[in-house]
Amino acid sequence: MSTLNVTNLAGRGGIKPNLPDGAVISGINTIDASGIKVGNGIVLSSGGGTFSGNVTANTLSGDGANITGAPGPSLSLVADGALSAGKPVIVNSTGKSKAITGVDGVLGASVKFLDGSSSNTIGNCKISDTKYAVVYTIQGTNVGYVVIATITDVANSVVTYGTPVQFINDCNGACTVVYDDNTDRIVIVFKNGNTNNGDYVVGTVSGTSITLGTVATFLNSSYYPDAAYDSANNKVIMIGGNSTSSKVIVGTVASSGNSMTLGSASANYCSNPVMTHIDYHPGTGKCVLSFRDDSDSSKSKAIPVTISGTNATFGTAGEFSPHNTPETDVACIDSTRFVMVGKTEGASSAVMSKVGTIGATAITFGGNGYINDDSGSYITGTRQPIVSFNYNDPANTLRCYYTKDNAVSKADGKITAAGAIVWEVPTAVTNADGSQKYWIAGNFGEIHHTTSISGTARDFISYDMLSTNGAESMVDTYVETNATVGNYIGFSQAAYSDGQTSTISVVGSKIGNQTGLTTGTQYYVLPDGNLGTTASTPSIVAGNAISSTELLIK
Repeated sequence: MSTLNVTNLAGRGGIKPNLPDGAVISGINTIDASGIKVGNGIVLSSGGGTFSGNVTANTLSGDGANITGAPGPSLSLVADGALSAGKPVIVNSTGKSKAITGVDGVLGASVKFLDGSSSNTIGNCKISDTKYAVVYTIQGTNVGYVVIATITDVANSVVTYGTPVQFINDCNGACTVVYDDNTDRIVIVFKNGNTNNGDYVVGTVSGTSITLGTVATFLNSSYYPDAAYDSANNKVIMIGGNSTSSKVIVGTVASSGNSMTLGSASANYCSNPVMTHIDYHPGTGKCVLSFRDDSDSSKSKAIPVTISGTNATFGTAGEFSPHNTPETDVACIDSTRFVMVGKTEGASSAVMSKVGTIGATAITFGGNGYINDDSGSYITGTRQPIVSFNYNDPANTLRCYYTKDNAVSKADGKITAAGAIVWEVPTAVTNADGSQKYWIAGNFGEIHHTTSISGTARDFISYDMLSTNGAESMVDTYVETNATVGNYIGFSQAAYSDGQTSTISVVGSKIGNQTGLTTGTQYYVLPDGNLGTTASTPSIVAGNAISSTELLIK
């Protein structure tokens, strides 16, 4: 390498030095006409400079305030699935960029299926992702009806109804309904006020129209009938009884017509059960039968029920509460466990909850978890707690509704790795006008924790209101998203297909391809990957709008 050590190259008369091996220029500070200065670095002045090829530097200094056209900090990642230009993305567990997908939680408006009267008892069941059957009785007359509810606007959780159909002229006790997906029929189970028997009727549904068969009896003298559908065995499991009898009857719905054949009644599972409920547990293929045992100091218990053909056998009951806990509800959560909640008189009608585990022949319960206020004290004086579980959420999200002081509250909870239940401080459930919602304790039918359209978990709730204000249903959708505060990384600069190398603008960059932004407003990443001015769960800051179409990523 040649060395060129000069103080001036002026006056060469157009003759260019020939340096075939290149040159190291030292000892000078300018190659003038206000051009390149060498010594303390290269300074491009006057009209600037143009570089063809790549420029490599160890460091860059200055605030870059006057730089234009630079895209800002970015990452290059292989796309996992398609990405849209200007949309927020996450980095997945394999280090790839992925679009944010999910739904934001929506509490739909309450819609009445009964107006001008109150209801004694209510039940519901899921028929499809957007269709439910609701059964109810009229207070005073005890006439029983069934109606089909449809979620017609999924995004906004809007419910509409068909025409109610009478199933009995006198139902003076509990009523419930289950859906047999094997025969595509509903089965209504209820106490017949004309005979005090446990009765049932099978029906077919076409759109919102219902055709019912003939009412028949499954168990005489039955004060607390209930039912569940065993999807593994395609059986309807019915329970009933009184202060001296408590049995399970297994029914098989016919594939044509509207009828059902019954197996023989089981042995008694308790000498004096009251407030009986039965739920199918798909993980174990068993049923969970919960009840208050008035033959054993009014303790609250749950017993496993195994179905074989049309026979039902019982395991060993587990004790949920040693105290009178008449109002309970169950939600299945995984292959062997369920959550049970109840209003316990042992803690001044506070909401207690436990995780139950179904073994080969017995049910065992873990420790108790109470719903507390913001001071850490039990919330007492509650009624009618009901629980649901988000099956789509690996974080084991629970939700519990209950009434207190003529109002409804909702608490979200989690199941810890140790199997304990931890509840957040509850929030109010409100009507569209901001007033707090209310339903009558003791007359609540069911909360249905189901998976609906596009894997969305939502609760379909039917309930009675005060006095003659009627009865109604509403849909409460869980927040679901693949985004977290930890995996959110920025915005996709362009549209990319699966497997392409994507460029992701990160914090400090500005991103275009936006519409309708309000300049100077902070925006958040919503669970469905859109932007909003109000944070959702989780709370992820997207950035500040610097124009209607651009966002400065923060």
